[in-house]
Amino acid sequence: MTAYPEPYGYSAPPPPPSSARAARPAALDLAVAGGFAVAVLMLLSAVIGLASGRAALEDELTDGVGADLKGAFGRLAAFAVDEAYGTLRTRSLIMIVVAVAVALLALAARRASVGARAGLLVVLVIGLLVTGRVVTDVYPVLGTGLGWLAVLLSVAVAVLLFLPPVNRYRTSLRDAGGPPAPPATPPGGGYRPVR
Repeated sequence: MTAYPEPYGYSAPPPPPSSARAARPAALDLAVAGGFAVAVLMLLSAVIGLASGRAALEDELTDGVGADLKGAFGRLAAFAVDEAYGTLRTRSLIMIVVAVAVALLALAARRASVGARAGLLVVLVIGLLVTGRVVTDVYPVLGTGLGWLAVLLSVAVAVLLFLPPVNRYRTSLRDAGGPPAPPATPPGGGYRPVR
């Protein structure tokens, strides 16, 4: 059978929509799981900081100081530890808030929404900066290790969120929903008199 070209002004009908959705890419699954892991690591690091931060500060302050100097500067050392622990507590509470935000946005990013992925990226960067600041200061050793793991994993999650397979998956989800809705017209049909 001979195929003839379409007449001028006519085009071939669009292919029928496929009923099968694209499979979720492994990169997106890894990014979501990594987002939850970052949230858990940040949360654990913050809780450890709250629980044993005062002891770490006291050890750092009194390390290398003789017993006679500890007694002489006891009140001054206690004041310094109280001030430093207040700062550490505030930073740990910020880490907890950021960890909850990371977990919620990771949950929202499962459908590869651009807004959720961008929001997760922004919160991951904030968490990376806060956690990096906390763990480079005087902090319990276990909390420091967990914080560094969270920082490294944040970078990996940020990269995984915007890999091409994730973007193609988002496009396939958007296209499976049908054509985009027409833009809303303002009242009056968009007509504006010229003045």
